[in-house]
Amino acid sequence: MLYGFALGGMNLLIYEAFARLPLGVAVGVEICGPLAIALGGARGRKELAWPGLAALGLIVLIPWPGRAHALDTVGLLAALGAATCWALYILLGRRAAQAGSGTAVALGMVAACLVTVPSALASGAHALPSLPLWGLALVVAVLSSALPYALEMHAMAALPAHIVGLVASTTPAMAALSGDLLLGEALTVWQMVAIALLIVAAAGCTLTARPPVAGLSDEALT
Repeated sequence: MLYGFALGGMNLLIYEAFARLPLGVAVGVEICGPLAIALGGARGRKELAWPGLAALGLIVLIPWPGRAHALDTVGLLAALGAATCWALYILLGRRAAQAGSGTAVALGMVAACLVTVPSALASGAHALPSLPLWGLALVVAVLSSALPYALEMHAMAALPAHIVGLVASTTPAMAALSGDLLLGEALTVWQMVAIALLIVAAAGCTLTARPPVAGLSDEALT
């Protein structure tokens, strides 16, 4: 149940961030959640350099007063909330997976509905999509949650952990590219620099983590 609640909160908050921020920026901030867990066991100066890069990336994104092209504050807070939920999702998911990957994902999705559906109903009478849009909503649910979470379980079982983590660290870049091609979300130079810093921090953590931390690091980044 707790795993599902974290999953529901993560999805709810990241979609709120998507409504207010470019996709690449939102996902770049969100990846700080698993990055924080991965760096929790950092014990050397080289490993501590990666949170410094991530912090610098976040500083570049902060909507400082009077700054041109400032990002939406609520959107950034939602993305940070999604990052926190992502971290909880990882910690709780490691225990939930003891029930079996397919069972954990299925039960987690059901529990997530206990978070997302009441939130939708509470937001107003027009919160739920009209009947013609239910088919599209189902496609979004499968492609954005059910299928990715099931595939990542299989990926972690079939591939070396550091490879999975390295691929996952590119998600902000993939999100930025999708936002540009599909939604016309052109990023500023500073936003691209910030996303690049976050990606380097995530990839660097994955590649340099010591063995006791490596498994947690790579699973975190997925």
